Amino acid sequence: MRAACERLCRLPGGVPGGIPGDVRGRLLRLRVRLADITLIGRGHEPPAWRPTRLNARYHKALRLAELVLRGASVEHRPGDVTVNGFLFDMAGVFEDFVTVALREALTGSGGHCALQATHHLDERHAIRMVPDLVWYADDGAPLAVADAKYKAGKPKGFPDADLYQMLAYCTALNLPEGHLVYAKGNAPHAAHRVQHARITIHQHALELDQSPAGLLAEMEGLAQRLAAVAPVQRVTVSRTRRP
Repeated sequence: MRAACERLCRLPGGVPGGIPGDVRGRLLRLRVRLADITLIGRGHEPPAWRPTRLNARYHKALRLAELVLRGASVEHRPGDVTVNGFLFDMAGVFEDFVTVALREALTGSGGHCALQATHHLDERHAIRMVPDLVWYADDGAPLAVADAKYKAGKPKGFPDADLYQMLAYCTALNLPEGHLVYAKGNAPHAAHRVQHARITIHQHALELDQSPAGLLAEMEGLAQRLAAVAPVQRVTVSRTRRP
């Protein structure tokens, strides 16, 4: 139970899917009460326990702690356990929504989209890269790349590491533009043109606190932005292949 409490205390607060302030306060108070309990070492399996009459008061808490430590959740199936909620990997949910919505919005623009397609940064294929979405022309040439980030923009802007990652994607795929899609930000859109590289990296921020129709409309707009530069990119790719 203490190990589960420690793990929950490490979750961020004040972001979508984070720990609410009142819950964090209760977790911190619980951590103080369990301070004398030996903490499970990193990489060690939690000790096994058996439900008995002596620990009956802790059965639900212990089962919940097991779910937290396994990163699991209850399943929506008939059973004898009553819960008040589910545990979701919100980063995975956001990534799936962004990539699938973009793929569907680009369906009528030709080519095809691949999710989590493997590429390599170097010529020896030693450095593996897995962009969230790559849009390809009918001949297999990359047309656009996008990555979903379940993060909120900081007061001074988005994390620089995301820009470096997208720069690597654009360089390896020979694309002049790349797109980062965030869950929330301080500005609806930012664009950075990289010096001496002729690469522009776009940062988009979705406002999640709106209707599904509004979210899908934003994704349609992003797809139109990707499609608008696709003909230019096709010309660029064809020219690089000429001897």
